[in-house]
Amino acid sequence: MKHRASILFFILLTWQLPASAFTINIQIPEESLHNATVQTALKDFKQLLTAATRDSIYVNSNLHTELVMELPAIMPTRLVYTDHDTSVYAQRAYSWKGGTKNNAFHLVLTTANQYGFAAALYGLLQDILNFSFYHPREMKTPDLSTWPLTDGFEYSSAPRYDVMGFHLHTEHPIELTEAFLNENYPNGEQVIKEYIDWLARNRQNYFEFNLLENIHRKHWMAYAKKWVDYAHERGVMAGVDLSLHMIQQKTFQLYRFPFKSFRTKKSQIHRNVEMLCQVPWNAWNVEFSTTEFSKGNKKKKQKLQLFLLEELKKKNVKLMGREHVVKEEKMISHKVQAGAHFDSAQVALDRERTILVHTVMFYTLFDTFAPVYGNENLLHMQRLLRQYMKERETWYYPESAYWITFDNSVPLFLPSYLSARLGDILFCDTLNVKGHITFSSGWEWGYWLFDWSIANWCWKTTIRHQEVKPDPLQYVRKVIPDEQYQSYFQKQLQLHDTWVKGKNLIRFLDAQTVTDEMPGKFNLPLHPRPEWTYKWLRRKASEKDLDTVQQEAQMLADLYLRFDSLDKTRSQNATYGSLLTKEFNDGFAIDKARTRHRYYTLNYLIAKRRSILQHEKCESCDSWMKQAVYTREAALQIVKNREAAYRYPIAEIAMRHRSHTAYSYGYLYPVHELHFWKREEQQALKNKWSPLFMSIWNIARIIGLID
Repeated sequence: MKHRASILFFILLTWQLPASAFTINIQIPEESLHNATVQTALKDFKQLLTAATRDSIYVNSNLHTELVMELPAIMPTRLVYTDHDTSVYAQRAYSWKGGTKNNAFHLVLTTANQYGFAAALYGLLQDILNFSFYHPREMKTPDLSTWPLTDGFEYSSAPRYDVMGFHLHTEHPIELTEAFLNENYPNGEQVIKEYIDWLARNRQNYFEFNLLENIHRKHWMAYAKKWVDYAHERGVMAGVDLSLHMIQQKTFQLYRFPFKSFRTKKSQIHRNVEMLCQVPWNAWNVEFSTTEFSKGNKKKKQKLQLFLLEELKKKNVKLMGREHVVKEEKMISHKVQAGAHFDSAQVALDRERTILVHTVMFYTLFDTFAPVYGNENLLHMQRLLRQYMKERETWYYPESAYWITFDNSVPLFLPSYLSARLGDILFCDTLNVKGHITFSSGWEWGYWLFDWSIANWCWKTTIRHQEVKPDPLQYVRKVIPDEQYQSYFQKQLQLHDTWVKGKNLIRFLDAQTVTDEMPGKFNLPLHPRPEWTYKWLRRKASEKDLDTVQQEAQMLADLYLRFDSLDKTRSQNATYGSLLTKEFNDGFAIDKARTRHRYYTLNYLIAKRRSILQHEKCESCDSWMKQAVYTREAALQIVKNREAAYRYPIAEIAMRHRSHTAYSYGYLYPVHELHFWKREEQQALKNKWSPLFMSIWNIARIIGLID
């Protein structure tokens, strides 16, 4: 008898709705339906679930249904963010419980407010029912013809941060730049709403973008208000990134220098606040320096900053600012300023300004080696984070890509972003950091994976009383269930972490940027680069120097062989044909080709210099360069294959065109013909190393000398 009871319990525990059609009844108090965030999330939830189940879904029906979802009455909370108490945004935690009652499976939701309500619906879809909201224009819908949940089901999730979301760097010509900045952009409002839907479905509650100086000041406000209002309806706060008077990259300036305006600085600031706040922004992220490499007069800036703070408080707009990774003593304009101190009232007032502590590329707050922006590492940013948290509200502000010659303009697919960003997320969670905002620079070539993973790692999840432990490949496994491919991706990540990042071979794989080839104090080490210059290698290296560089080049050969060996194991499996797998494969293939190309051009330079020192003809130079050209041309086919799958029009993101930015092309234009690869070949052949050689940058426009 006891044995029969155990069998009955097992059957009950694993009970599933039949494979035939089943109906769903969503029960929710009528008063909750009056809330716009609830209405919009519930409508979207029904549409998504219907697509997966292909069955009837009712709301508050008297019909008997096989599945009943019991949703709570919610306490509406106003979406305003103007003080230090961010606890309301933390109250998005939720829990689901499921079991059989009255011959139906009941799912019961518990949460505090409309934002937790919306997060709970999307969390159930993505964490439990196997939906994947991985890209604003694409998603993976499961087949739920058989309901997968069983008796005793429990699932809960809570945000690691009060505020979490993304900064879209629209100073650069990325996917949504023109949609955000041009009220006449075709279907612009809908394109932005696609992104806001992606944020909501991934349980994010904040986004911002760069506002540029050339918006149409008469018509743009009404356009922006439409999608900001929609964001609020979706439970997502909206911010804008602008400057006090930064001249770089056409950023919006709250005041212009006297020769450009007859008004005082404060008058200009007031006028711009009144104009821009026709849109109900939640936050302004304001740059207070003229460039990211200068500080200017601190005391004067502080007074204007405090004035702006008071102006924005009247509009219920939160003022924020970012801390750059450039150390103050390495600023171009660094000097000790006498009398640059402030009274206690000013200091207390400034503490109302939220600080965003920034890191760049795939480096973390705790990496001991991160050779970027003239630093040995970014541990000083960790110290600043800890310091600022004692004084004011502090958010963490890392990157998931870096456009200018580091990764997606080369291109490179760098899975080390996964391990880096997860490490920082868990680290910041232990510190109780209040916000996590990711600096996003484009989604093609697999970069969407980084943003999607980051969004979901910002939540702590428990299923059946077991905490789900996040790991770098968590969302790779979600969209690609093939275990052999998951193993391949894991080994790629290990190779990148150990060799590309750990052994610093990224110093060869990224491309030379303008500041690498500038003279004097303008020769700024923004990203990893060799200790020597390519110009020096071509013109001044000794025989001994060449031997040393040859050893470095051999590391590239070793990395290539490891990439190649790993790819041979991947090709044995014929089930890797999904579109997403092809995208990852193209990314890894371009990494391998880039490794090989840099190896060939580097060996050309070594052979050429050695022949000059030995007063001999370079017998191997033609061979090295021919192999480099062949590698680039083969890599161009990978690019063409990838371009056919771009999710936004190729004419906008990979071709020349007029733009609101300081760039006259889309962000993937350098990729289209592998510009930097070809430039490296020509530099080596022609022995030309000026930053103007084959330049695609309008340097004067980028740094703000001309419009």
